[in-house]
Amino acid sequence: GKGRRMLGVKGGKKMQEEVDRLNVRGLFERVIFADTKSKELFAEVIPTVEPEKTLAVGDRAQSEIVIAKSLGAIAVWVQTGKFAHELPEPTGHQPDDIILDIGDLLDSWVFSSDQLP
Repeated sequence: GKGRRMLGVKGGKKMQEEVDRLNVRGLFERVIFADTKSKELFAEVIPTVEPEKTLAVGDRAQSEIVIAKSLGAIAVWVQTGKFAHELPEPTGHQPDDIILDIGDLLDSWVFSSDQLP
């Protein structure tokens, strides 16, 4: 994954364990797990040049996904947990894909269609 980055937001230990179990680290040059969803932190991870090489994965459609999309990243919303009912704003940034469990990440069309450059 030359130049590709993955940003896992929140999800804690479960997200890290699933990323390892799915063996996706090799698809990315860098895999970063963040405990916060500030635009400043995202901007440090998502570069202004080729931001589409960054995959952001998070469970907050109205914050994490919006921030990632506003910076040009590919974003996958994990619609689970206590924020599963928080749907994306109809007029705002939409996730590139929606999965119901982090374990379904590799089933996302983002991987199957070579969406990530």
